[in-house]
Amino acid sequence: MVEKLIEYRSFKEAIVDIQQLENNRALRNERGNTSDELTYIAEKYSTDAEMESLTLFKLLSVFQKVLRRLESRDQKVEVKMQQLPYTIAQEREQIATQLQTQKRLSFDDLFANCVDRYQAIVRFLAILELVQEQYLQLKGGEICNSFWLLPSEPATNNSPT
Repeated sequence: MVEKLIEYRSFKEAIVDIQQLENNRALRNERGNTSDELTYIAEKYSTDAEMESLTLFKLLSVFQKVLRRLESRDQKVEVKMQQLPYTIAQEREQIATQLQTQKRLSFDDLFANCVDRYQAIVRFLAILELVQEQYLQLKGGEICNSFWLLPSEPATNNSPT
């Protein structure tokens, strides 16, 4: 028993010495990633706390999300292709004809007689092509977000087709 007490005392003294050495070493080389390590450890073991607070409601809500995902995966997307009755070339020709008669077109009025959304898109693409080819110019109107379409100067005026 005396031997065990002596051994215990020597271990206790060794612990104090080792702690002093550890503190001295920590002062020499500062660890810069301790906050990162503590965050990592907290995240790693946070799932244990979450498992303890797991309820039937949480389990069912996750299961519903899985079911919704499976249902949406099974639904097929169907795409239908159809030939539109208008082309960019036709719209360009129509704009050019209107510019020859009116000399100035309101951007809003140009889209007023569009049959559907597709025709408006095709007409807008035709306007962009005409501007890019410098056949017409866009000028800002008096009101905010209003534009006028004007023919380009005669020196740069090209054929719209």
